[in-house]
Amino acid sequence: MDGKEQNSSKDGQLESPCAIPRGRSSFVVDRSRPSHGGRDSNGAGSPCVFNGVARAAQQRLPSHDREGVVYTGFRRLTLLTLLVFCSQAEVIDRLAITVGPRVITEQQLDEEIRVTAFLNREEISRVLNSRRAAADRLVEQLLVKREMELSHYPLPDAEDVEKYLAEIRRSLGPPSSFTQSLAAYDVTEPTLREHLALQLTAMRFVEYRFRPDIGISDADIQALYERKLTAWKADHTGPPATLDSSRESIRKALLEQRIDETLNTWLEETRKLVSIVYLDKSLQ
Repeated sequence: MDGKEQNSSKDGQLESPCAIPRGRSSFVVDRSRPSHGGRDSNGAGSPCVFNGVARAAQQRLPSHDREGVVYTGFRRLTLLTLLVFCSQAEVIDRLAITVGPRVITEQQLDEEIRVTAFLNREEISRVLNSRRAAADRLVEQLLVKREMELSHYPLPDAEDVEKYLAEIRRSLGPPSSFTQSLAAYDVTEPTLREHLALQLTAMRFVEYRFRPDIGISDADIQALYERKLTAWKADHTGPPATLDSSRESIRKALLEQRIDETLNTWLEETRKLVSIVYLDKSLQ
């Protein structure tokens, strides 16, 4: 499964227009956490799960001590210990983006990169463009999840997710190949299940929200067939596929294209309604 679709054509056949890129194929589950008030090396807000603990510890310390040296040393040791834990927490859970009240962490961003590479059978790439693309997907996934919750769309159940996972397993051959592939991409099976669940959720969102309102007319099919026919004749000889034999594939291609266009328009408008803050400025 390499994540890419190619149209092949031979003499006597019109190239199928079905392979239109789908920008909504990879969604990740929302594992958002409450935002905490820690700070990163640049002074920007980042989650530190021990920040509140540090303040509470300072409040519990006595306001005076008959042994000032002992008190001072104990306080410094306590704060130093808390700062060490805080620093470790920031490495794990540092915020990258906030989407309304929800957050995307650096760990979630890296997870999205690895899971997408696993599903597409690609090498893991952490270059800036790959990180930005992963960030965009995560933002869009949270926007879709928000709309799903507001509109009360039905969610896939565990059986649906299991069937989807079974398809992934079959594509990799023997069970040992599936396990080895997960390990190679440093992806756990529970994490993969979460991603597949949200993919199914997103696909249902598209089905319920957009597909019923999109119609494809005979004139639309005729126009695309003629454009494809002109391009086909420039590179081929022999009789092309007829309109009747190509009608269904053209209809599906047009439908997918218009769904993508409608979804992209919806995402652009929804982004204006939700506060999206990039704490990691490189992801913008």
